[in-house]
Amino acid sequence: MSDVATMSRTAGVNVTLRRPPLRVALPGAVVALYVLAATLGPLLVPYDASQTNVAERLLPPGTTLVGGSTAWFGTDQVGRDLLAQVLAGARVSLVVAAATIVLGGALGLVLGLLAGYFGRWIDSVVMRLGDIQLAFPSILLAILIAGVLGPSVGNVILTLAVTRWVVFARVVRASVLVARRRESVDGAKVLGVPTVRILWRYILPDVLGSLLVVATVQVGLMIIAEASLSFLGLGVPTSQASWGSTIAAGRDYLDSAWWIAAVPGLAMAVLVVCVGVLGDALRHRTDPTVDL
Repeated sequence: MSDVATMSRTAGVNVTLRRPPLRVALPGAVVALYVLAATLGPLLVPYDASQTNVAERLLPPGTTLVGGSTAWFGTDQVGRDLLAQVLAGARVSLVVAAATIVLGGALGLVLGLLAGYFGRWIDSVVMRLGDIQLAFPSILLAILIAGVLGPSVGNVILTLAVTRWVVFARVVRASVLVARRRESVDGAKVLGVPTVRILWRYILPDVLGSLLVVATVQVGLMIIAEASLSFLGLGVPTSQASWGSTIAAGRDYLDSAWWIAAVPGLAMAVLVVCVGVLGDALRHRTDPTVDL
């Protein structure tokens, strides 16, 4: 009986230790709430984010409209509901961030695997291309590419993916350089295992952890980058709601209608901070050299 009780207490301790702490659970819940709101936004708010109503322009948050509904976040300079714009902007930002991470991460993963495993001239070419690109500030390079391609969601995704693949490639390359020296990889080579299978079976699993950490951190940066391009008129078209374009539209009304710029700015700040906290927690969990 004592052994059973000891095992039960030990199991209870293990379960308790595996529960995510509040500093991880709270940001995770906030990010999940953003994703849910962005996905179900049109069902939650019965307003079109682009629909204008000049008679109800510049109304403060909490104002009751003529139809009896409430503008919880107020309206902008042309009478558009700000809550609908924030939800639509969240959807655009999350889609752009996710697609950029997938596209840029896939490109960086492939190039990093090739550079780290084969080395020699492949490594030199990939890393020198990365060095040349890193010589330019990423936001300036994004502005240049977006200015050439024109404003659209697809162009924003392509632009940001081009500017971020180097980060993924460098991280993957560093992980591959460590993984390829393991005895299991040497044994697979001796047995004549095909190179593709070695990369897939022995190298890739060791790379995915580091890649996931970098991807989580990059989500917040991509949200800020998309908002910056939209703020400058180089990102999402003006016909679509975006946090950046909404903030840009509200900068001329900071003294009379502060909520136009403040509400989407606050929404973006909360999301980026929560994603950053999750990325930092994931880095601590996967890197044993980092002090908790």
